[in-house]
Amino acid sequence: MPNTGDSQADGNSIVSLVSGSQMYVASDSEDHAWSVPDAEGSVSAIGILLVGESAKTLKGEFLNSGTFEASLYYSKNIINATRLLDSGEIDICIVDAWVDGHDAIEVLEFIRGNHIYCESIIIDNSPTVQHCSQYFAAGATDVWRADAVHPSTVIQIVQNTKYRMRTISQYREEILRMSEHLANMAHELKNPLNAIKGFNSLLVNAIAKSDSKRQKNCISRVDQNVDRINFLINEMLDLSSISLDKLVLSYDRINLNELISEVCDNLRPFADSQEVELCFPECEEHKQVLFDADPDRLYQVISNLISNGLKYTEKGTVSVSIDVFIGDVSTVEIAVADTGIGIRPQDFKAIFNQFQQVSHEIGKKVDSTGLGLSITLSLVKLHGGRLSVESEFGVGSKFVVTLPLLHL
Repeated sequence: MPNTGDSQADGNSIVSLVSGSQMYVASDSEDHAWSVPDAEGSVSAIGILLVGESAKTLKGEFLNSGTFEASLYYSKNIINATRLLDSGEIDICIVDAWVDGHDAIEVLEFIRGNHIYCESIIIDNSPTVQHCSQYFAAGATDVWRADAVHPSTVIQIVQNTKYRMRTISQYREEILRMSEHLANMAHELKNPLNAIKGFNSLLVNAIAKSDSKRQKNCISRVDQNVDRINFLINEMLDLSSISLDKLVLSYDRINLNELISEVCDNLRPFADSQEVELCFPECEEHKQVLFDADPDRLYQVISNLISNGLKYTEKGTVSVSIDVFIGDVSTVEIAVADTGIGIRPQDFKAIFNQFQQVSHEIGKKVDSTGLGLSITLSLVKLHGGRLSVESEFGVGSKFVVTLPLLHL
């Protein structure tokens, strides 16, 4: 790799140092970066972040090991450290127990809260059993004493990280291949289904004046099953688009009250067949909620939540309500509450997992792919919103969608 010298940005930005076989030392900036080149002079993707003065002393162990390639970063404070972690460039984070008046647990909570996958190691010169318990509970991988770190320990943690990165990369490639194949299969399935649907419509028209109830019933069943398969295929396509980051929202001005009324009208026959009352109170015109969102995707979100409520309620009601909160960031809440079987506390996370259905105790057949809530959550997040759930097992559940009131 050619010598590119060094470059420095203003303020507390990272100093970028990349060179062939040389290791440049940064100037008196608050944050530093070094590169450890391999034998051919290229720099690998492994990123190691050292946070705090004690962690910085390990720089020599990494630079002098000579058995791996990595990019080393140093940050003197927590704020810049979290910014680096959020960039996705860091694979190993080594942080002092205390950094500039901040507890290292703040970094661990940031890593966990933002789903950042990296080795998290705490440097504590006087670790106690209580401290170590707190670190591990917050997600730390290990706890080191700065004066007791052997070079073999450094080499081992890097080798473990390289193995983890290779494994994740292989799984990611496999998932991408599966998602693309799933999308292709779904499209292939839709073509003959559309043909069946078209010919079935011709048959319906041809015997519209016929008195044969049996013929009409058979054709109606064909039509219902085609609709069901189309629904399953559309869920597969949505899942594939979400997995490949190809799902793009088409924003338009919507009347939320009218959209929910349309969903309820379309689902009312299903509610009647389940012997469940579906409630959405009418709203005065001046209280209707207008904002920008993707109407088709928001319809899908609301429809999925109401359908779930109807499926898992034997007798009782499913009610929909709207609340608007005006402030610096105005939001609207769409709540779907049911008097169904409820959700056990240990199943709260599982209900949003793809292809996972939690066990339920209900005296009727529930037709579900296990994808609906996962897709719903993704669509809500794409809108910049959040989806929460409250439930008491045996009493009922309440799903709340919170969306920003955008006026684009």
